[in-house]
Amino acid sequence: MAIGIATTVASNGKSSDADAEGAAILKAGGQCAKPASAFVGPCATLKGSLHSLDTFANAARVAYVASGVLALGAVTYALLPAPKPASSTRVGALPVVGVAGGGVMVIGAW
Repeated sequence: MAIGIATTVASNGKSSDADAEGAAILKAGGQCAKPASAFVGPCATLKGSLHSLDTFANAARVAYVASGVLALGAVTYALLPAPKPASSTRVGALPVVGVAGGGVMVIGAW
């Protein structure tokens, strides 16, 4: 969740930068569709800011989805009943062979 918040703050900062850069270009009478030579640099800066804005916004969305999935997993795990302990009863059978005969020995623990 903290990563989502941090990337949202960074995205908002880049949005403010892009707004200011775009307003400065428009105020100077320029545009970025087919910029004049005087506006090539500012338009490239604006394009970079918009790309960073998009990257941070996408990272924030991914972080929020991931934190939601992790939170849902944690709640599900907490609400599931505890597993039942394995049975402590053990029984084993061993063949016994001797001079006087043979048989089966059963050993158990409860």
